Amino acid sequence: MAYGLWQGVNRERFVQSYTTQAMSDLSVDHWTEALVLDRQGRVIATCGLRLNTESICFAVPESVYAVLEAHLAIYCKMMRVSMTRITEAPLEPSTPKDFTPWITQPRLSGVFTAHDVSGDQIGLINFNKGCYLGQEIVARVHAKVSEHKKRLALVSEVFLDPDFVALYTQGSFHVGVLGRAFWKDDGVIYVWDAHHNTPHQNPGAAL
Repeated sequence: MAYGLWQGVNRERFVQSYTTQAMSDLSVDHWTEALVLDRQGRVIATCGLRLNTESICFAVPESVYAVLEAHLAIYCKMMRVSMTRITEAPLEPSTPKDFTPWITQPRLSGVFTAHDVSGDQIGLINFNKGCYLGQEIVARVHAKVSEHKKRLALVSEVFLDPDFVALYTQGSFHVGVLGRAFWKDDGVIYVWDAHHNTPHQNPGAAL
């Protein structure tokens, strides 16, 4: 895990403007998970946020820190907020509890929407806060999410033919079909169209 600080008089506005959580969600006692999005509503990084004396501490996977830093550079300059890397978390516990860093590799950054990584279901998005980068896309997708259908992210190192692959649970329930695919140099990233609790009708191959 890599750690950093956002410092400056506008640091609270910065969090409001460029993460999916509100300042009221942050605490000095625990970490709050949030997403950092681009203008298209794609997830650049999943991070832990925590209040600190005259700064806001954030935690991201080591391999994604440089990607996040490059993405936020122009916004830090605009809001006169400094982004400084530190060697360790200044507060205990040092790691966010139950932290799930969905974006663990640079190749996954900017691919998935907040809903692809279940940000709407596991508390990564404050739907009551004001405008932030990517918020319009998040709101639009959220309005279209069906109770019985959801997109899920899947990373595969091999090609999966959508005509012969389906997603099943261990109880032999057919829960999804292959959707969009993103080609990367070291693998293929897929997005599934997942259907909740639908008995399988197709004898196709299962993962």
